[in-house]
Amino acid sequence: TADYTINSPAAASVYNTSDILPVSWTTTSNSDKTVNVTLAHGEAQNLQPDVVMCMNIAPNVGQCNYTIGNLTSRRDYAVIVGNVNNPGHEGISSYFTINSTGPLPPPSGCPKFVIIALKHYHVVALVVSAEVHLITAELAAIQHIVSIISAPVNNTCGGVTYTADYPCCSPFKFCGDSEDYYGEGCDPASSFNEECVNLINPQISQ
Repeated sequence: TADYTINSPAAASVYNTSDILPVSWTTTSNSDKTVNVTLAHGEAQNLQPDVVMCMNIAPNVGQCNYTIGNLTSRRDYAVIVGNVNNPGHEGISSYFTINSTGPLPPPSGCPKFVIIALKHYHVVALVVSAEVHLITAELAAIQHIVSIISAPVNNTCGGVTYTADYPCCSPFKFCGDSEDYYGEGCDPASSFNEECVNLINPQISQ
């Protein structure tokens, strides 16, 4: 049972480099003499620490202010408050995002070429629709391509199961530090609490 209730940062908040990240909490603990306040990322069941923001402070202080520095950018973060010698009683905040000057997360999820292919054949299909004498041959080719390159559905993309270590960062389920994976890091509007939100599936016009 958690002995700490974290009141801030709020769910889906967005912070930037040099911002003060304000952490506040209440506690019911009568045993912890001190707590650490740790910034972490990853799935709630397996949070990975990034930096200890405040160390060995009294639990009833109830706050820790941390100046955001050079962290991995545009990733879903959470805050842990608790005593390392009293596992299972720490409090975990809601997820929030930091736009930092650090590196983007490694490539993960669906490579961009799949989406480019889908968009390209969407355009081809529209052109074909206006040219009646090409419809049969071109649509046959499009349908063949679409059968092997599919839009992201149910955590798959291009027929490959999505197994990223990080939450998806674009509406099309890919993210990271190279052009093949969007190249812009996590998009808070498309990623929260390790899950995709507002997923957009490209539509193929036939």
